[in-house]
Amino acid sequence: MNELVSCLNWDPVKCLGQGGFGRVMLWKHRQTGQEIATKFLKIKNLAPDEEEKLKERWMQEYQWQQQLEIPYIVKAVKLQDTDFMKFLNKFHSQIDSLPVIIMEYCNGGDLRNYLARIEHLNGLFEYDIRQVLYSLRNAIHYLHQHCKVQHRDLKPENIIIHLDEGGKGRHYKLADFGYTRCIPEHTKLQSVVGTPEYVAPEVIRGARYNETVDYWSIGVIAFEMLCGIRPFLPHCEFYRIIETIQKKPQYCIAIKENFDTKIVPKRDGDEFIFVESIFPENNSTFVFAKKLEAWLRLALDSNYKSRGHIGNELKFYTELDAILSSKVVTVYCLTSYQFFSFEVTPSMPTEWFLNTLCHETKIEARNLYVILPLIHPKNSLDNISTAMDFYVEDWIRREPENPLAMLYVMDVRQCDCNVKCPKFSPTIMDCMELCAENCNSLSKGLLEEFELHTHFVISDEQRHLEAYLEGLQCYAVEVEHHLLSLKPQINNLRDQLLITQGRIQQFALTVDELNKRIISNDSQQIWLKKIETYYEEVKELQAKFWETMKVNFQRICTSCKNHATEQIYENLSKNDIYKLQEYRRSFREDDKNSDRLLKSQYALDNLSMRKQKIQKDPLLKEIRKSLKSSVEFYQKVKHDIYNDIQYLNKMNNSLDNDCKEILQFHCLEPSMPSLYGNRSNEILTDAHNILDEVISYMNVTKMNENIE
Repeated sequence: MNELVSCLNWDPVKCLGQGGFGRVMLWKHRQTGQEIATKFLKIKNLAPDEEEKLKERWMQEYQWQQQLEIPYIVKAVKLQDTDFMKFLNKFHSQIDSLPVIIMEYCNGGDLRNYLARIEHLNGLFEYDIRQVLYSLRNAIHYLHQHCKVQHRDLKPENIIIHLDEGGKGRHYKLADFGYTRCIPEHTKLQSVVGTPEYVAPEVIRGARYNETVDYWSIGVIAFEMLCGIRPFLPHCEFYRIIETIQKKPQYCIAIKENFDTKIVPKRDGDEFIFVESIFPENNSTFVFAKKLEAWLRLALDSNYKSRGHIGNELKFYTELDAILSSKVVTVYCLTSYQFFSFEVTPSMPTEWFLNTLCHETKIEARNLYVILPLIHPKNSLDNISTAMDFYVEDWIRREPENPLAMLYVMDVRQCDCNVKCPKFSPTIMDCMELCAENCNSLSKGLLEEFELHTHFVISDEQRHLEAYLEGLQCYAVEVEHHLLSLKPQINNLRDQLLITQGRIQQFALTVDELNKRIISNDSQQIWLKKIETYYEEVKELQAKFWETMKVNFQRICTSCKNHATEQIYENLSKNDIYKLQEYRRSFREDDKNSDRLLKSQYALDNLSMRKQKIQKDPLLKEIRKSLKSSVEFYQKVKHDIYNDIQYLNKMNNSLDNDCKEILQFHCLEPSMPSLYGNRSNEILTDAHNILDEVISYMNVTKMNENIE
């Protein structure tokens, strides 16, 4: 095949991929900017029957490509430029003028390259896994149900990515239909095709199979996306993989080598471990991973007849749909330094969700302090009506601007957080004891597993640190917000104090006016004692009010605001404290075994040292201690306001009763009408005028005394 050159307004940009039988090129139109991908076939050193089979597959792929019209499959492009089409097709003139396959261009590479990124060493993040599986599920269902074909070559290289403008939104599309075949109605296919690591075992054996071969391949891809590694002996020779898969139990979803150095020599059956659970070293929430684990038992059933089924009913799609539509709220507990995840539904009551949260975090309901991230769309817990309100769809996407959790919680009884030591896997424990001198004979699989587990531990600790700092900052803001939310209640309490003072003055003037007309020392002493008691009680409440509200309230609000803007949050989260980026940069598979071993051992030693230092950081301790005191102050003020309002209401009721009693006793007593005559109404009017003056004074005071 000659080197491609520009033709008319079309320029070749670059080669997108190349294999043994062809290559894919990117072209761009000079005027319109349109981009297309062209797939060329090349035939080299093939026997005549193999060449014919290859040509047949090419024409089949070309024909299928023209029919596929859903967004989850790479579509064919029909160009109007006939001269350019002739130009492209002339490159196939040497192979019986087979047509060039022209497709839409997807600018994000393929899933294999995306998986190979260093940050995906322990698998993709949950959002990407959901997106890929959703697209793959729809593409395969379309092929099986509407086109009646099997793909038979599903693998990460054949899942193409298209990026939206700006590079944030990713769309995954299925490509490469070279091995696609019709699903026969009464017979089972028997040809051996596909990429061995992703092909179902019955295909490799040359046995009969059906469309469930695609279920197996999707299962392998799903496991690899979740854990960053293929499920079945990724470091072994292919014949050992197939041989061992034949022996796996139905519910086994992974097979790994047994690297236990204590078993020497290994006995029959000791070489491999059949695994029924997802590897814990992954980047997904626990809820999602466990759900996918159950589904993988359907997809990776080694019996093609029962694969994807529960009993006689096909559940491959419905079970996957339920997983992909599930809503998972991520929660970070500042007290225990742990992530939690909970599936929520639209009908789930908030109370039920919070009770479950208390049970899982082991925090009593009365001590649970719930904190929303600063940019949560609900802004405040007052706006939360159901558990679903805690869920934010966009935040399952791992972007720098998104919070690491949808909710933070704290046990208000505790000041210090319970930072646990990293949990090391048996592989890490074994390799930490090895020395460089005796690692030359180290298994490649063991060394790579050690690196994978080391990377997970460091990246997981970095994620916990960032979530903790983010949560602590939100905690400070939330405490300040809660304190400031008390301002209306505080102002109401102040108003009630002023009104009550006015009413006491009204009562005192009434008593004074009436006692001028009546000579009764005993009666006079009773009423004066009551007035004195009222004054003392209000004075005591007022003294407590001003000390709390004018001194402590403002000081604590200012303290919370300062804690929310401390530089330590940015310093610790942005400065690669645990040396994760440094470890990633040093990650090279072509290094000597001893160098790779020592790099991982050093990274783990540094992690332990740094973690202890952060745990003892005096500023973080001071922030936690201060915020604990602030929450206690908030709870006390809230409790006191309620009690004081209730107390003032009782006092005002008592004043009303006392006023009525004294007026009835002195003014309306039948035996003493001549003392006052019509004076009783005048006294009541004067008393109400005094109260109006007090309230007027109170309103002026309110304007000048508002708590800032």
